[in-house]
Amino acid sequence: MSASITGLSGYYQNSPLMWICLATAGTFMMITITLLASTAYKQFHDPANKLLYNATIFNFDLDSISHNRKARRANPIRQQGNATIYLRPPERTLLRGQLGIQVVNSANFPISIILEAAETEIEGNTPPRHKYPRPAVTALPGIPITVCDLPIPLNGRRCDTLQGKLYMTIRYGLPGKENYKLEIRARRVDIMLSPNGFLSGVNTSWEDAIDAAAD
Repeated sequence: MSASITGLSGYYQNSPLMWICLATAGTFMMITITLLASTAYKQFHDPANKLLYNATIFNFDLDSISHNRKARRANPIRQQGNATIYLRPPERTLLRGQLGIQVVNSANFPISIILEAAETEIEGNTPPRHKYPRPAVTALPGIPITVCDLPIPLNGRRCDTLQGKLYMTIRYGLPGKENYKLEIRARRVDIMLSPNGFLSGVNTSWEDAIDAAAD
């Protein structure tokens, strides 16, 4: 429209046709560049889709070998200086387990994130209920940050392959304007632990994952 108005103004002022064409083309070009620059600036400073899922996290606490009489008796030991060396790895048990996710801020500016809701489960066990949402935390550009539900009591469960579930809703955006939502739905989380308590892997089977503007 601006280009057309420029061309008509030149025509009614009896300007040479060459100048009318140049003015019309120049006006159209400048408006197009302005619109493109405005869109690029908005995208560059918009936090939408800038909070990315990176990994599923399983934190856990093991029993102490020094307090596990059965583990000590079942494993021959030898002393090396002040250190006790087990000739074969002792079996361990789990005291607590905690499920969560690791996210990364892919923007070039800090993003504020709020854990709005979380439901986790490990082998039918759930954590104590916690009041949500949690206070906002800041995710700096390019630095992974871990978001977890509360620890789940496992009461000395043997280290083995465990199954769990994970549902999380995270709101994020500029500080005080957390208008976007990242929703994580893992219908099954397989946790691979060796008998000595070594975590060999966490496999996530997804139900759905949604990253959209919040209601």
